[in-house]
Amino acid sequence: MICPNCLSNNKNNATVCQNCGYSLIEEDLDLEQAVIKEQEDEQNIEDELAQNNQIPAIEYSDEELQAGDALSADDGQPSEEEQKTISIPPLRERSSARRIPQIVYEADSEEKEYFSDDSNNKKQSPLRTTVTVFLWVLIIAAVIFIGFMLYDRFGGNDNPSDIGGTNGGANVTSGSGSINAQAPAVSLKQEDSGEEYYECVFYGQPGDSVYLAVKNQYYSFDQSGQYTVMLKLSDLVDAGTPLENIYSTNLTYRYRQSNGQETELTLQTPLVFNIPVTELKLISPQTESQEIFEENYSVVFKVDAGSKVLVNGRDISSSVNGQGRATYNVTLGPGSSEELNIQATAPYHSPASQTITINRSALNVNFTIAANTPRSVNSAAVEILGVVDTSATLSCADYTLGNAEINPLTGAYRVTVTLPGYGSHRIILTATNADGQTSTLAHTVLYLPKEDEYTRDVWVYDPAIVSNPSRYIGRNYLLNGVDVVEILDSPGTIFTVNMGTDEAPEYLAVEYYGSRNIQPGDTYRIFGQVIGSYQGMTLIGGYFLYTN
Repeated sequence: MICPNCLSNNKNNATVCQNCGYSLIEEDLDLEQAVIKEQEDEQNIEDELAQNNQIPAIEYSDEELQAGDALSADDGQPSEEEQKTISIPPLRERSSARRIPQIVYEADSEEKEYFSDDSNNKKQSPLRTTVTVFLWVLIIAAVIFIGFMLYDRFGGNDNPSDIGGTNGGANVTSGSGSINAQAPAVSLKQEDSGEEYYECVFYGQPGDSVYLAVKNQYYSFDQSGQYTVMLKLSDLVDAGTPLENIYSTNLTYRYRQSNGQETELTLQTPLVFNIPVTELKLISPQTESQEIFEENYSVVFKVDAGSKVLVNGRDISSSVNGQGRATYNVTLGPGSSEELNIQATAPYHSPASQTITINRSALNVNFTIAANTPRSVNSAAVEILGVVDTSATLSCADYTLGNAEINPLTGAYRVTVTLPGYGSHRIILTATNADGQTSTLAHTVLYLPKEDEYTRDVWVYDPAIVSNPSRYIGRNYLLNGVDVVEILDSPGTIFTVNMGTDEAPEYLAVEYYGSRNIQPGDTYRIFGQVIGSYQGMTLIGGYFLYTN
């Protein structure tokens, strides 16, 4: 180790110079390297001059020669007095307070470097380094967070969504300038029909306006600086758009200032609609599985008006009437079945699906009902004709059955069924042979009174039948000049009429068996009979309808 004070060479682990006593503990590596480099530069110059024979001759005076002789006589070491006058000026002044790198050389080891100063600081521990780094990270994160909050609070937002959100605020700055407006007030409401809509109150300066693309219209602010817009689901999506349970959208609109400058904004509160499910109600059959006893069967169900209806992929939407009533006819042979998948989708509704199975029982006994068997009668007795196994007997569970006449040779039969009253009757006959095997068939017949007789023998409407229908079952009444209120669900046509007032309504249900196309608002004279109740209302069998 070279002493920077006297340039004496010392041992590597020396702490003070053995020549001048200078401290070597805190010496700067740069200083040591500078001394070494200076010596190397001087040697290089001398070598270059020697090679070129340009080493200048040094002339000594008599005094210098004498001094040299004296030094040689003393083994080349200056005296104590001379040491006081001879000194090698340091290359630079150093500060004892400065941090100075020190190089320590150890046997069989790599060079190690550490820093120290006059305060005897040692090498920094890993724990202290980790804590220091962590503190700096926290400080930087805090500065960034505070800066972000100030940025968000006082502006600089190129897209001023705040104006359209729930944060409120005025004088929101956008990329195109400052907009002095309060955030819109948005609230979800519901109509009497149950349909949802949003009431959006936009705020701005008189003379400014907002443009809603979903309405394709500008709305100008009044003197109070606001405008209210109603938004339904139908304003946001097309009628044929597939929808599920929830529909959500962020409404985008443009704020137009009086100078013509426009800024596009977005409501930060999304418009969320609960999507209703399309109505799909089975009328006939009323369950998912139905056993039938006839060749032809009509599946009847109700959907929302305007629905698209598919049965096993076949579009039958054209068969849906204005009240949403749909009919699908099934033809089955004995012992066969058919599965029907019904899908219905109304505009702005999610789809509904229903799967039903129609089974027709097998005919284990030869048994038929003739096609010429009456389907409409004006008397309480109806004759059923057909062919049956000669050994069979006929039975009927729900109606009174007369003695059957069966030809022992051909099996042709004739049997009389007594009907309990006017209206539609489904008669189910079972044939059982000598071995106990059975076949079952069904036949539907409509029992209508004779018009001239029936219309002469009626009672004037009595309000008491509304509260106690069972007392008046079988009695005929005239409902004169009544309006159709609503079409209800039934295999037949059932509608309601109001026999009271708008303030105090008294509803009756009327089951009509004729061929008229009944519509709400139609006015009729109705001749009918009390036949029971329907959905809590007195049910009238309306056999004859006349336009009032």
